[in-house]
Amino acid sequence: MTNSKKIIKCHRHLYNFLLFTLEILIFVEMNGVHITLIWRRLQAYELGKDVLLTPYHLALGLGGKATIVCDTSSVSSLPERFRDTVSLEPLPLSGNWRLRVLKYFRYLASTPAMISFSMTYTAASN
Repeated sequence: MTNSKKIIKCHRHLYNFLLFTLEILIFVEMNGVHITLIWRRLQAYELGKDVLLTPYHLALGLGGKATIVCDTSSVSSLPERFRDTVSLEPLPLSGNWRLRVLKYFRYLASTPAMISFSMTYTAASN
């Protein structure tokens, strides 16, 4: 492949990347951003960790809102500084992982218009 063909190919990739980035920015500007985190059970000690901080900072950076969908039996509310950006959506969960996954899918299917980005964490069990 000659140098001119490599340069053209590189420019084509750059053009596609910039076009995709522009489409995302237009979508965000027109629709707003809503980030949804699905988490099994929010514990009080996790309020200062990535379970809360990642959706919070993503929503701040993109100018949107975030929702944490979880069992909130152990946490009554979020700290004051997070309340404008992040909200809790209670979703009672059972211990059976199959039923939990089914409830997650039901939630996602019932609220697709409210979700721009959905995220979850997985943890290895010992």
